[in-house]
Amino acid sequence: MATSEESGSNPKELSPEKFAANLINIIDNAALSMAMGVGAALGLFSVMAELDQPESSDVIAKRAGLIERYVREWLAVLVTGKIIFYDRDSKKYFLPRNYIPFLVSGKNNIPVLSQMMLMMGETYEELFNCFKHGGGIPYSSYKSFYSCQSELSWKRYEEEVVQHFVPSIEGLKEKLESGIKCADIACGSGHASIYLGAAFPKSEFYGFDFSFEAINRAKDEAMKNGLKNCHFNIQDCANLDAEFQDSFDYVTAFDSIHDQAYPDKVLHEINKILKKGGLFSLYDVFAHSDVADNIGLPLQPLNYAASLFHCMPVSLYFEGGKGLGTCWGKELAIKMLENAGFSDIKEIPIPNNPYNMHFISKKE
Repeated sequence: MATSEESGSNPKELSPEKFAANLINIIDNAALSMAMGVGAALGLFSVMAELDQPESSDVIAKRAGLIERYVREWLAVLVTGKIIFYDRDSKKYFLPRNYIPFLVSGKNNIPVLSQMMLMMGETYEELFNCFKHGGGIPYSSYKSFYSCQSELSWKRYEEEVVQHFVPSIEGLKEKLESGIKCADIACGSGHASIYLGAAFPKSEFYGFDFSFEAINRAKDEAMKNGLKNCHFNIQDCANLDAEFQDSFDYVTAFDSIHDQAYPDKVLHEINKILKKGGLFSLYDVFAHSDVADNIGLPLQPLNYAASLFHCMPVSLYFEGGKGLGTCWGKELAIKMLENAGFSDIKEIPIPNNPYNMHFISKKE
């Protein structure tokens, strides 16, 4: 795991002037990040990437099907943020070619993360109420949650799951090729199962989630791709139907356990639906369980913010919800896997991905 400074140590205290300048820089970048999220959501970066020469705001707006005055102001944010270039004389805009891979579709698409900022801002008044009175926030309050997560997971899973994740687990690719029964817990829009279903047609993939919206998205996508080996069910993952007990050879949970109201129950349910000797992959945000050990690690402020604005409140919304938070951490994850009855727990690095952790374990 790469670090920007030594993990577990506090930063050096800055002078008042440097600290104030740092705060201004943070505010500037936060504003720029929000504009990046708008550009990603409205396809403006894609339009800019297709330009073969500098163009005016009129041309860019027409190609995007948007209102010029708003596009011009968006461009101004990106110009002053040194992401889009502007020629004063011609009043035309251009996106450097070598910036494109980081701004448009693909696994390196960074502005997609900025869409999270817009989603988190949807519920700030409810969050203030939680600070004062406790409780949580329902998923229904996050109007753009599933579209945002869908976009994020498509980009991440497109290459990672089949090309890097599966080969990292000894013998799994061969089992999937010969045909096994798999389940994905809290599957959301089902992207992991859909990619795996397309790559391994002899295996069967089941996705479980309590969201009608997410499951309907998954079913539509599977149908569109003609994947008859992908099945999606509306299920409370803390209380899965008895028919699934001892049914699966392999179960996954991608970035989902930390969101659960009752994660301990969910892990016990996963153990129940596995066949004896079956494998479980717990894939989640990389973090340590003690905040001190996360100081200096990349993206941890973002991870804690995502936890504060979304992952923790949606768990605490339910009576008795645990509110693990995004950064529940590897140490607690191992302890909870042991308590749920899993054995032979191993941490396996995910190739080309230092931002997630992966534990493979077995049902005895």
